[in-house]
This record gives sequence, C-alpha cells and structure tokens, in this order.
Amino acid sequence: MTGNSDSSYVKKVTENNKSVVGNHEDMRCFQGAWIRVVNGFNSVNIKSRVFKPLLYILSLLMMMSCENDIEKVNLITGKNNAPVESAEGLEILYSDSGIVKVKVKTPELNRFMQPKPVTELPKGVFVEFFNDQQQVTSTLTSKYALRDDADKTMEAKKDVVVVNVKGDKLETEYLKWDEKSGMISSPDFVKITTADEIIYGNGFESNQDFSRYRIFDIKGIINLKKDENTKDS
Repeated sequence: MTGNSDSSYVKKVTENNKSVVGNHEDMRCFQGAWIRVVNGFNSVNIKSRVFKPLLYILSLLMMMSCENDIEKVNLITGKNNAPVESAEGLEILYSDSGIVKVKVKTPELNRFMQPKPVTELPKGVFVEFFNDQQQVTSTLTSKYALRDDADKTMEAKKDVVVVNVKGDKLETEYLKWDEKSGMISSPDFVKITTADEIIYGNGFESNQDFSRYRIFDIKGIINLKKDENTKDS
C-alpha cells in the first residue's frame, strides 16, 4: 500500500476506551474511531463515531426506502452478500501529496467486496471540493450515492445539487463523479441557475469545481436580468 509517510500509524479508540496504536495497513482488523486506508487519490482518512456489527446490516438494507436502489445494490453486490464494513457518521478526506482535495460527509456507509468492490452511501452525501489553497471551490449534495471502488467513480442520486463559489447551482436527479479525471456529468435532465439566467436541458458535463460546464441539449433559457428590468419598468 502507498501513502504519505506521516500516515504509517494512526491512533485508534477501542470500545473499552483504551488507546491503541497500529499500522494503518491493519486497521480493517479492528473496530474503532479512526481509520486510514488507501483509496481514491493517495489516501483516505475516515473519521467514524460508530462501526455497526455485521449482524445488523441486512436489516438496515431492508429498511431503505427506495426499492430500486435496493435492487441495484443487490444486483451489484450479490443478493445474500452482507457488507464487509459498515459505519455511521463518517468524514472522508481524499488527499493528493498531503493536500486535501475532497471532503465527503455521510451519515452511513456500507462497503461490499463481492462480486465487485462498491461503497454504498444510502443516506446521502455532502461533498466539498478544494483547490490547492485549501479553499472550497464547489459542493455536491445528494440523498443517495454509490461508489465503484475499482473504477473510482461515484453515482449521486435523488435531489442532486452542485453549487460553485459564484453561487451557480446545478440541479438534477443523477450525477456521476469521476475521481480520476475530476469531471462530473449527467445524461439526464438538468437545471442550472446563475445570477443572470436559468438554463434547462438534457445531458451535462463539467469540471468538479463547476467553473466550466456545458449542456448538450438545451431546452430553454430564462433571462433573469431581462425579467428584472421588465418589472422595474
């Protein structure tokens, strides 16, 4: 495994409140509050409050409100396959050369290894993208997300919203984030609201900070500045 030199050891808090120091490559063998694993860019820090026993996982999956998502997860992970890892209250930091590039917050995470490695975020995500100066350039929120750990892509679904530093807002029901290329895209209907206009269309592509984007099939444009001038007159 690879990672920064300062990530060789991490401090873990066990259930009996004793502090344990261990090599980060062994972290998956323990329950605890802090985990460092290699994933995404160079490394991922996972800050967790509670790791659930695997005994409760099937019941959690059955309680998910959207049957379509249950069916998709079952198809990808195997119907009778329980997650190898489950956690609540997570903060995941994706870093590159020691610089945090992405921060992901989620109420719940389920990780599956068979038949393919995926990470399900059934209660949604809040994602912050950073520049090299550690400034937030854009945010992404959704009510559901599924990450393909092998391809390093994440599908966000249900009330997906992306907002950049200028306040421009993208709204759609489906969005794909490619961690390797740093691009976000959607083949579905999108709505983009800026200070000057509202654009509707099908198909969308942008860099992840949402500063350069295009809509493939524009269906309509509402000029907000013109409407304001009309009201004033």
